[in-house]
Amino acid sequence: LKAELAARNITLTSANSINIGRLAPQVVYYFDAYRQLAEAGVIRQGERIDFCVPTGNYGDVLAGWFAKTLGLPVRRLIVASNANHVLSDFLETGVYDRRRDLVRTSSPSMDILVSSNLERALYYLDDMNPVRTAARMAALKADGIYRIEPELLDKFRAVYGCGWLDDAETSDAVREAWETTGRLIDPHTAVAWKIAQKQASPEVPMVVLSTASPFKFCRDVFNALYGPLKLKSTTPEAAAFEYMDALADSTGVEPPQCLSALRTQSVRFNAVYDVDQAPERVLAASSDAVQIIGSGRAAWSPFAAASSLFFSSRAVSCRSPYVLRPPLRISARVLTSSAWHFRSTPFSLLSVLKRSRFPAVRKLFKMKTIWCFKAFEKSSVKPGRRPFP
Repeated sequence: LKAELAARNITLTSANSINIGRLAPQVVYYFDAYRQLAEAGVIRQGERIDFCVPTGNYGDVLAGWFAKTLGLPVRRLIVASNANHVLSDFLETGVYDRRRDLVRTSSPSMDILVSSNLERALYYLDDMNPVRTAARMAALKADGIYRIEPELLDKFRAVYGCGWLDDAETSDAVREAWETTGRLIDPHTAVAWKIAQKQASPEVPMVVLSTASPFKFCRDVFNALYGPLKLKSTTPEAAAFEYMDALADSTGVEPPQCLSALRTQSVRFNAVYDVDQAPERVLAASSDAVQIIGSGRAAWSPFAAASSLFFSSRAVSCRSPYVLRPPLRISARVLTSSAWHFRSTPFSLLSVLKRSRFPAVRKLFKMKTIWCFKAFEKSSVKPGRRPFP
């Protein structure tokens, strides 16, 4: 299959955070959250802040490290995990051990035992040494475990903190957030919110990255607040919308239109193929994508043509009563044509945003991001140091 794709000049990639193109917009909203805090008067320009990030694949929190490397005054990045706390164990002990059962939780995006982007974090913090990084990944694949040296663990601990919750604690956090703050949050956000409460410093604001709408997980959120719903529906699909309606009616919070409108949409993909048919189907789908692009009906790469994901974050300050407005939303399709040109250094993220052929991205760079960069040049950068390329 790989040889056949290469002969057709086609390269497949993933739509998750293994693809660096997904991390690019995530870098931006760290800066945007900082801007919101500064404009609200919570911090002065140049003061450091902490972030608590719910993560399983280490992509979103690695984007925070990229932002820190680019000059954002970030003190600590807290890695928030669920019952699959392989990352917390690693940051506490220096041992990455995937030899455990995967636990299905109410925060499924963090149900991961092999965290792909941790490889990138290891590479950067280990002086960009590809040999040692490759050896660790080989050990993980062969033995399910690897260890890092105490010196490297100290580098991680200087940047990253960690914590984890089980499902019972997560449900309690969903309920506590609603009862004490009036904010309706999903299980992933609840994990980070509760861990942020435990680790927040009175001197430094802690920002929680909320990575999903509570209505994507309306059953778990409703059960956490009110207990199980007596369902009238006979199918799982109908039950999901029954929970959505019940959650909206009980809380007075309107679900996002993009989710509530799904009940009137028809199913687009329902074909099922045997495993041995996969190569044939991949080749056919790849060829179709290339034809679409070649015909001019699409102006983005096969990855973007297959992805309609939007990336967003609602930032919540744990130290103050300020409610931060949501940063902008960026379509994967906007960034992908430039994302193919990323180098292995985070500094190229800036040039990708600045030089994108899409006006929306250039406007984003100019209006949303450069504000912070100019502020840091005046207030927080040591003399003689160039903060940005």
